[in-house]
Amino acid sequence: MKFMRRTYKNLFFLLLTMLVLSINFDVVKAQTLEIDCSKLIGDAAINACDQEIIRNPKNARAFHSRGLVWFNKGDKDRAISDYNVAIRLNPKFAIVYNSRGLAWHAKDEKERAIEDYNEAIRLNPLLSIAYYNRGATWSDKGDKDSALADYNEAIRLNPKFYNAYYNRGLAWANKDQKYSAIKDFNEAINLNPEFVNAYYNRGVLLYAIGDKDNAISDYNDVLRLDPKFINAYLNRGVAWSDKGDRDRAIADYNEVIRLNPQYALPYYNRGNEWSDKGDRDRAIADYNEAIRLNPYYSKAYISRGLAWFYKGDKDLALADYNQAIHLNTQDAIVYLNRGATWSEKGDKDRAIADYNEAIRLNPQLLNAYYNRGNAFESIDDLYQALNDYRIFALFNPNDTDGHSAIKRIENKIESKNDK
Repeated sequence: MKFMRRTYKNLFFLLLTMLVLSINFDVVKAQTLEIDCSKLIGDAAINACDQEIIRNPKNARAFHSRGLVWFNKGDKDRAISDYNVAIRLNPKFAIVYNSRGLAWHAKDEKERAIEDYNEAIRLNPLLSIAYYNRGATWSDKGDKDSALADYNEAIRLNPKFYNAYYNRGLAWANKDQKYSAIKDFNEAINLNPEFVNAYYNRGVLLYAIGDKDNAISDYNDVLRLDPKFINAYLNRGVAWSDKGDRDRAIADYNEVIRLNPQYALPYYNRGNEWSDKGDRDRAIADYNEAIRLNPYYSKAYISRGLAWFYKGDKDLALADYNQAIHLNTQDAIVYLNRGATWSEKGDKDRAIADYNEAIRLNPQLLNAYYNRGNAFESIDDLYQALNDYRIFALFNPNDTDGHSAIKRIENKIESKNDK
Protein backbone atom coordinates (compact mmCIF):
# COMPACT_ATOMS: atom_id res chain seq x y z
CA MET A 1 0.00 0.00 0.00
CA LYS A 2 1.33 3.41 -0.95
CA PHE A 3 0.56 6.49 1.12
CA MET A 4 1.58 10.08 0.65
CA ARG A 5 3.74 10.64 3.67
CA ARG A 6 4.77 14.21 2.97
CA THR A 7 1.46 15.81 2.27
CA TYR A 8 2.32 19.50 2.46
CA LYS A 9 5.40 20.65 4.19
CA ASN A 10 7.28 23.14 2.08
CA LEU A 11 5.45 26.36 2.82
CA PHE A 12 7.34 29.54 2.04
CA PHE A 13 6.79 33.18 2.62
CA LEU A 14 8.20 35.22 -0.21
CA LEU A 15 8.23 38.68 1.28
CA LEU A 16 6.70 40.74 -1.49
CA THR A 17 7.15 43.88 0.55
CA MET A 18 7.49 46.92 -1.63
CA LEU A 19 10.11 49.16 -0.09
CA VAL A 20 8.57 52.43 -1.15
CA LEU A 21 11.21 54.94 -0.28
CA SER A 22 10.14 58.55 -0.29
CA ILE A 23 9.81 58.41 3.47
CA ASN A 24 13.50 57.60 3.62
CA PHE A 25 14.78 60.99 4.74
CA ASP A 26 18.30 60.41 3.46
CA VAL A 27 16.98 59.84 -0.07
CA VAL A 28 14.59 62.78 0.02
CA LYS A 29 17.02 65.24 1.60
CA ALA A 30 19.69 64.41 -0.92
CA GLN A 31 17.41 65.58 -3.68
CA THR A 32 15.29 68.40 -2.29
CA LEU A 33 15.39 69.24 1.39
CA GLU A 34 17.54 71.84 3.03
CA ILE A 35 15.73 72.93 6.18
CA ASP A 36 16.63 71.73 9.65
CA CYS A 37 13.25 70.30 10.67
CA SER A 38 13.66 67.39 8.27
CA LYS A 39 16.69 66.23 10.26
CA LEU A 40 14.66 65.65 13.42
CA ILE A 41 12.13 62.99 14.32
CA GLY A 42 8.74 62.83 15.99
CA ASP A 43 7.32 65.80 17.90
CA ALA A 44 10.61 67.66 17.78
CA ALA A 45 10.46 67.55 13.99
CA ILE A 46 6.84 68.76 13.97
CA ASN A 47 7.68 71.63 16.33
CA ALA A 48 10.68 72.64 14.23
CA CYS A 49 8.62 72.59 11.05
CA ASP A 50 5.84 74.57 12.76
CA GLN A 51 8.35 77.25 13.71
CA GLU A 52 9.72 77.34 10.17
CA ILE A 53 6.18 77.74 8.78
CA ILE A 54 5.38 80.52 11.26
CA ARG A 55 8.52 82.35 10.16
CA ASN A 56 7.70 81.87 6.49
CA PRO A 57 4.13 80.71 5.68
CA LYS A 58 5.05 80.48 1.99
CA ASN A 59 7.90 78.04 2.52
CA ALA A 60 6.78 75.02 0.45
CA ARG A 61 9.77 72.99 1.64
CA ALA A 62 8.71 73.38 5.27
CA PHE A 63 5.21 72.06 4.50
CA HIS A 64 6.75 69.15 2.57
CA SER A 65 9.08 68.38 5.45
CA ARG A 66 6.24 68.43 7.97
CA GLY A 67 4.21 66.20 5.68
CA LEU A 68 7.04 63.70 5.63
CA VAL A 69 7.13 63.73 9.42
CA TRP A 70 3.36 63.22 9.66
CA PHE A 71 3.65 60.32 7.22
CA ASN A 72 6.44 58.81 9.28
CA LYS A 73 4.20 59.05 12.36
CA GLY A 74 1.44 57.20 10.45
CA ASP A 75 -0.86 60.19 9.92
CA LYS A 76 -1.40 59.95 6.17
CA ASP A 77 -4.22 62.51 6.02
CA ARG A 78 -2.22 65.26 7.70
CA ALA A 79 0.71 64.39 5.46
CA ILE A 80 -1.46 64.80 2.35
CA SER A 81 -2.84 68.08 3.70
CA ASP A 82 0.69 69.48 4.05
CA TYR A 83 1.72 68.15 0.63
CA ASN A 84 -1.33 69.89 -0.87
CA VAL A 85 -0.20 73.21 0.61
CA ALA A 86 3.36 72.67 -0.61
CA ILE A 87 2.07 71.99 -4.14
CA ARG A 88 -0.22 75.05 -4.04
CA LEU A 89 2.76 77.18 -3.03
CA ASN A 90 5.06 75.59 -5.61
CA PRO A 91 3.26 73.62 -8.34
CA LYS A 92 6.58 72.60 -9.90
CA PHE A 93 7.96 71.00 -6.70
CA ALA A 94 8.41 67.49 -8.19
CA ILE A 95 9.44 65.58 -5.07
CA VAL A 96 6.24 66.62 -3.27
CA TYR A 97 4.13 64.84 -5.89
CA ASN A 98 6.26 61.76 -5.25
CA SER A 99 5.68 62.04 -1.50
CA ARG A 100 1.95 62.57 -1.92
CA GLY A 101 1.85 59.58 -4.27
CA LEU A 102 3.37 57.50 -1.51
CA ALA A 103 0.69 58.66 0.92
CA TRP A 104 -2.07 57.85 -1.58
CA HIS A 105 -0.52 54.39 -2.06
CA ALA A 106 -0.51 53.87 1.70
CA LYS A 107 -4.22 54.75 1.74
CA ASP A 108 -4.74 52.15 -1.03
CA GLU A 109 -5.68 54.83 -3.55
CA LYS A 110 -3.36 53.52 -6.22
CA GLU A 111 -4.75 55.48 -9.18
CA ARG A 112 -4.17 58.75 -7.35
CA ALA A 113 -0.69 57.57 -6.44
CA ILE A 114 0.16 56.85 -10.07
CA GLU A 115 -1.19 60.26 -11.13
CA ASP A 116 1.13 61.93 -8.64
CA TYR A 117 4.15 59.87 -9.69
CA ASN A 118 3.38 60.71 -13.32
CA GLU A 119 3.43 64.41 -12.48
CA ALA A 120 6.65 64.09 -10.48
CA ILE A 121 8.28 62.40 -13.48
CA ARG A 122 6.90 65.00 -15.91
CA LEU A 123 8.39 67.78 -13.81
CA ASN A 124 11.68 65.94 -13.23
CA PRO A 125 12.36 63.06 -15.63
CA LEU A 126 15.56 62.28 -13.70
CA LEU A 127 13.78 61.61 -10.39
CA SER A 128 14.63 57.94 -9.99
CA ILE A 129 12.65 57.48 -6.79
CA ALA A 130 9.41 58.46 -8.56
CA TYR A 131 9.96 55.70 -11.13
CA TYR A 132 10.73 53.33 -8.28
CA ASN A 133 7.60 54.21 -6.31
CA ARG A 134 5.42 54.09 -9.41
CA GLY A 135 6.87 50.64 -10.11
CA ALA A 136 5.87 49.55 -6.61
CA THR A 137 2.34 50.76 -7.23
CA TRP A 138 2.14 49.02 -10.59
CA SER A 139 3.31 45.85 -8.87
CA ASP A 140 0.60 46.13 -6.22
CA LYS A 141 -1.93 46.57 -9.03
CA GLY A 142 -0.65 43.35 -10.62
CA ASP A 143 0.90 45.05 -13.67
CA LYS A 144 4.28 43.31 -13.60
CA ASP A 145 5.47 44.57 -16.96
CA SER A 146 4.86 48.24 -16.11
CA ALA A 147 6.56 47.66 -12.76
CA LEU A 148 9.62 46.18 -14.48
CA ALA A 149 9.79 49.09 -16.91
CA ASP A 150 9.80 51.59 -14.04
CA TYR A 151 12.41 49.68 -12.04
CA ASN A 152 14.58 49.52 -15.16
CA GLU A 153 14.41 53.29 -15.48
CA ALA A 154 15.10 53.84 -11.78
CA ILE A 155 18.21 51.66 -12.08
CA ARG A 156 19.32 53.38 -15.30
CA LEU A 157 19.13 56.74 -13.52
CA ASN A 158 20.73 55.44 -10.33
CA PRO A 159 22.77 52.24 -10.87
CA LYS A 160 23.44 51.98 -7.11
CA PHE A 161 19.75 52.01 -6.18
CA TYR A 162 19.80 48.67 -4.37
CA ASN A 163 16.12 48.77 -3.43
CA ALA A 164 15.23 49.07 -7.10
CA TYR A 165 17.21 45.90 -7.85
CA TYR A 166 15.42 44.22 -4.96
CA ASN A 167 11.93 45.20 -6.12
CA ARG A 168 12.77 44.31 -9.69
CA GLY A 169 13.86 40.91 -8.37
CA LEU A 170 10.45 40.54 -6.73
CA ALA A 171 8.77 41.47 -10.01
CA TRP A 172 10.82 38.84 -11.86
CA ALA A 173 9.91 36.30 -9.19
CA ASN A 174 6.22 37.12 -9.67
CA LYS A 175 6.68 36.36 -13.36
CA ASP A 176 8.36 33.05 -12.40
CA GLN A 177 11.67 34.27 -13.85
CA LYS A 178 13.71 32.83 -11.01
CA TYR A 179 17.18 33.28 -12.48
CA SER A 180 16.55 36.93 -13.39
CA ALA A 181 15.22 37.48 -9.87
CA ILE A 182 18.28 35.86 -8.30
CA LYS A 183 20.55 38.05 -10.43
CA ASP A 184 18.81 41.19 -9.13
CA PHE A 185 18.95 39.97 -5.52
CA ASN A 186 22.67 39.36 -6.04
CA GLU A 187 23.13 42.96 -7.12
CA ALA A 188 21.05 44.28 -4.24
CA ILE A 189 23.24 42.33 -1.80
CA ASN A 190 26.44 43.50 -3.51
CA LEU A 191 25.31 47.10 -3.03
CA ASN A 192 23.98 46.52 0.48
CA PRO A 193 25.57 43.47 2.18
CA GLU A 194 23.16 43.83 5.14
CA PHE A 195 19.97 43.66 3.06
CA VAL A 196 18.10 41.01 5.05
CA ASN A 197 15.09 40.59 2.78
CA ALA A 198 17.30 40.18 -0.28
CA TYR A 199 19.14 37.26 1.34
CA TYR A 200 15.83 35.75 2.42
CA ASN A 201 14.13 35.94 -0.94
CA ARG A 202 17.24 34.77 -2.76
CA GLY A 203 17.25 31.79 -0.41
CA VAL A 204 13.63 31.04 -1.30
CA LEU A 205 14.45 31.08 -5.00
CA LEU A 206 17.67 29.09 -4.66
CA TYR A 207 15.68 26.40 -2.87
CA ALA A 208 13.08 26.52 -5.62
CA ILE A 209 15.72 25.77 -8.27
CA GLY A 210 17.13 22.91 -6.18
CA ASP A 211 20.19 24.63 -4.68
CA LYS A 212 19.50 23.74 -1.06
CA ASP A 213 23.04 24.37 0.21
CA ASN A 214 23.17 27.96 -0.99
CA ALA A 215 19.59 28.49 0.19
CA ILE A 216 20.71 27.42 3.68
CA SER A 217 23.68 29.77 3.39
CA ASP A 218 21.34 32.66 2.63
CA TYR A 219 19.08 31.80 5.55
CA ASN A 220 22.19 31.71 7.73
CA ASP A 221 22.99 35.26 6.63
CA VAL A 222 19.43 36.35 7.35
CA LEU A 223 19.66 34.99 10.88
CA ARG A 224 23.11 36.50 11.39
CA LEU A 225 21.63 39.90 10.58
CA ASP A 226 18.24 39.32 12.23
CA PRO A 227 18.18 36.46 14.77
CA LYS A 228 14.39 36.78 15.17
CA PHE A 229 13.48 36.33 11.50
CA ILE A 230 11.01 33.49 12.02
CA ASN A 231 10.46 32.48 8.41
CA ALA A 232 14.19 32.07 7.85
CA TYR A 233 14.26 29.42 10.60
CA LEU A 234 11.16 27.84 9.11
CA ASN A 235 12.51 27.68 5.57
CA ARG A 236 15.95 26.57 6.70
CA GLY A 237 14.25 23.76 8.59
CA VAL A 238 12.53 22.69 5.38
CA ALA A 239 15.84 22.72 3.53
CA TRP A 240 17.56 20.68 6.25
CA SER A 241 14.70 18.19 6.14
CA ASP A 242 15.00 17.80 2.39
CA LYS A 243 18.71 17.12 2.84
CA GLY A 244 17.79 14.37 5.30
CA ASP A 245 19.05 16.21 8.40
CA ARG A 246 15.95 15.84 10.54
CA ASP A 247 17.65 16.87 13.79
CA ARG A 248 18.70 20.24 12.36
CA ALA A 249 15.23 20.66 10.91
CA ILE A 250 13.67 20.01 14.33
CA ALA A 251 16.10 22.47 15.93
CA ASP A 252 14.96 25.19 13.52
CA TYR A 253 11.29 24.44 14.10
CA ASN A 254 11.95 24.53 17.85
CA GLU A 255 13.32 28.04 17.43
CA VAL A 256 10.27 29.16 15.46
CA ILE A 257 8.03 27.81 18.22
CA ARG A 258 10.13 29.55 20.87
CA LEU A 259 9.78 32.86 19.04
CA ASN A 260 6.07 32.40 18.30
CA PRO A 261 4.33 29.63 20.27
CA GLN A 262 0.99 30.48 18.61
CA TYR A 263 2.18 29.67 15.08
CA ALA A 264 0.62 26.38 13.89
CA LEU A 265 2.90 25.68 10.92
CA PRO A 266 6.13 24.84 12.81
CA TYR A 267 4.25 22.32 14.97
CA TYR A 268 2.95 20.70 11.80
CA ASN A 269 6.38 20.61 10.17
CA ARG A 270 8.03 19.33 13.35
CA GLY A 271 5.35 16.66 13.58
CA ASN A 272 6.35 15.50 10.09
CA GLU A 273 9.97 15.22 11.21
CA TRP A 274 9.02 13.17 14.27
CA SER A 275 6.88 10.94 12.07
CA ASP A 276 9.76 10.38 9.66
CA LYS A 277 11.97 9.51 12.62
CA GLY A 278 9.39 6.91 13.67
CA ASP A 279 8.28 8.77 16.81
CA ARG A 280 4.53 8.70 16.18
CA ASP A 281 3.58 9.88 19.68
CA ARG A 282 5.60 13.07 19.40
CA ALA A 283 4.29 13.55 15.88
CA ILE A 284 0.68 13.25 17.08
CA ALA A 285 1.37 15.67 19.95
CA ASP A 286 2.62 18.27 17.46
CA TYR A 287 -0.28 17.71 15.09
CA ASN A 288 -2.64 18.09 18.05
CA GLU A 289 -1.09 21.45 18.85
CA ALA A 290 -1.23 22.59 15.22
CA ILE A 291 -4.93 21.70 15.13
CA ARG A 292 -5.60 23.38 18.48
CA LEU A 293 -4.07 26.59 17.13
CA ASN A 294 -5.80 26.24 13.77
CA PRO A 295 -8.86 23.96 13.83
CA TYR A 296 -9.22 24.38 10.06
CA TYR A 297 -5.75 23.03 9.31
CA SER A 298 -6.77 20.19 7.00
CA LYS A 299 -3.18 19.13 6.28
CA ALA A 300 -2.55 18.54 9.98
CA TYR A 301 -5.57 16.21 10.10
CA ILE A 302 -4.16 14.30 7.11
CA SER A 303 -0.75 13.87 8.72
CA ARG A 304 -2.24 12.94 12.08
CA GLY A 305 -4.45 10.41 10.34
CA LEU A 306 -1.39 8.81 8.81
CA ALA A 307 0.33 8.72 12.21
CA TRP A 308 -2.72 7.02 13.72
CA PHE A 309 -2.67 4.50 10.87
CA TYR A 310 0.95 3.61 11.56
CA LYS A 311 0.13 3.22 15.24
CA GLY A 312 -2.54 0.69 14.22
CA ASP A 313 -5.61 2.80 14.98
CA LYS A 314 -7.41 2.82 11.64
CA ASP A 315 -10.64 4.24 13.06
CA LEU A 316 -8.91 7.35 14.39
CA ALA A 317 -7.12 7.61 11.06
CA LEU A 318 -10.45 7.54 9.22
CA ALA A 319 -11.90 10.14 11.58
CA ASP A 320 -9.05 12.51 10.78
CA TYR A 321 -9.30 11.92 7.05
CA ASN A 322 -13.05 12.54 7.20
CA GLN A 323 -12.45 15.84 8.97
CA ALA A 324 -9.81 16.82 6.44
CA ILE A 325 -12.28 16.16 3.61
CA HIS A 326 -14.94 18.15 5.44
CA LEU A 327 -12.51 21.09 5.50
CA ASN A 328 -11.23 20.65 1.94
CA THR A 329 -12.99 18.43 -0.56
CA GLN A 330 -10.42 19.18 -3.30
CA ASP A 331 -7.36 17.53 -1.74
CA ALA A 332 -6.51 14.36 -3.67
CA ILE A 333 -4.02 13.13 -1.08
CA VAL A 334 -6.57 12.69 1.68
CA TYR A 335 -8.70 10.48 -0.60
CA LEU A 336 -5.60 8.44 -1.42
CA ASN A 337 -4.77 7.93 2.24
CA ARG A 338 -8.36 7.25 3.27
CA GLY A 339 -8.65 4.75 0.44
CA ALA A 340 -5.58 2.94 1.70
CA THR A 341 -7.09 2.84 5.18
CA TRP A 342 -10.40 1.44 3.89
CA SER A 343 -8.43 -1.16 1.97
CA GLU A 344 -6.54 -2.22 5.10
CA LYS A 345 -9.89 -2.56 6.90
CA GLY A 346 -11.05 -4.86 4.07
CA ASP A 347 -13.57 -2.47 2.50
CA LYS A 348 -12.33 -2.59 -1.10
CA ASP A 349 -15.37 -0.86 -2.58
CA ARG A 350 -14.91 2.23 -0.43
CA ALA A 351 -11.19 2.10 -1.11
CA ILE A 352 -11.76 2.07 -4.88
CA ALA A 353 -14.26 4.92 -4.60
CA ASP A 354 -11.66 7.02 -2.78
CA TYR A 355 -8.93 6.18 -5.28
CA ASN A 356 -11.30 7.15 -8.09
CA GLU A 357 -11.82 10.53 -6.47
CA ALA A 358 -8.11 11.02 -5.86
CA ILE A 359 -7.42 10.36 -9.56
CA ARG A 360 -10.26 12.65 -10.65
CA LEU A 361 -8.80 15.47 -8.58
CA ASN A 362 -5.20 14.77 -9.58
CA PRO A 363 -4.67 12.47 -12.57
CA GLN A 364 -0.90 12.63 -11.94
CA LEU A 365 -1.17 11.08 -8.47
CA LEU A 366 0.50 7.80 -9.42
CA ASN A 367 0.18 6.12 -6.03
CA ALA A 368 -3.59 6.23 -6.45
CA TYR A 369 -3.32 4.10 -9.59
CA TYR A 370 -1.06 1.60 -7.83
CA ASN A 371 -3.35 1.36 -4.82
CA ARG A 372 -6.46 1.07 -6.95
CA GLY A 373 -4.75 -1.68 -8.93
CA ASN A 374 -4.05 -3.43 -5.67
CA ALA A 375 -7.70 -3.15 -4.65
CA PHE A 376 -8.90 -4.45 -8.02
CA GLU A 377 -6.45 -7.32 -7.75
CA SER A 378 -7.77 -8.23 -4.31
CA ILE A 379 -11.32 -8.60 -5.70
CA ASP A 380 -9.98 -10.54 -8.69
CA ASP A 381 -10.69 -7.81 -11.26
CA LEU A 382 -7.40 -8.55 -12.96
CA TYR A 383 -7.74 -6.53 -16.16
CA GLN A 384 -8.63 -3.37 -14.27
CA ALA A 385 -5.71 -4.06 -11.95
CA LEU A 386 -3.36 -4.60 -14.88
CA ASN A 387 -4.42 -1.33 -16.47
CA ASP A 388 -3.72 0.62 -13.27
CA TYR A 389 -0.37 -1.05 -12.67
CA ARG A 390 0.66 -0.29 -16.25
CA ILE A 391 -0.14 3.40 -15.80
CA PHE A 392 1.84 3.45 -12.58
CA ALA A 393 4.85 1.72 -14.14
CA LEU A 394 4.76 3.83 -17.32
CA PHE A 395 5.11 7.11 -15.46
CA ASN A 396 7.13 5.79 -12.53
CA PRO A 397 9.59 3.41 -14.22
CA ASN A 398 12.11 3.44 -11.37
CA ASP A 399 9.68 1.94 -8.88
CA THR A 400 10.03 -1.83 -9.20
CA ASP A 401 6.69 -2.44 -7.46
CA GLY A 402 4.83 -1.51 -10.62
CA HIS A 403 6.78 -3.88 -12.84
CA SER A 404 6.49 -6.69 -10.30
CA ALA A 405 2.74 -6.15 -10.06
CA ILE A 406 2.35 -6.26 -13.86
CA LYS A 407 4.26 -9.53 -14.05
CA ARG A 408 2.21 -10.98 -11.20
CA ILE A 409 -1.12 -10.04 -12.82
CA GLU A 410 -0.05 -11.30 -16.25
CA ASN A 411 0.84 -14.64 -14.66
CA LYS A 412 -2.55 -14.76 -12.92
CA ILE A 413 -4.37 -14.01 -16.18
CA GLU A 414 -2.35 -16.62 -18.05
CA SER A 415 -3.04 -19.18 -15.34
CA LYS A 416 -6.79 -18.46 -15.55
CA ASN A 417 -6.79 -18.77 -19.33
CA ASP A 418 -5.02 -22.14 -19.14
CA LYS A 419 -7.79 -23.59 -17.03
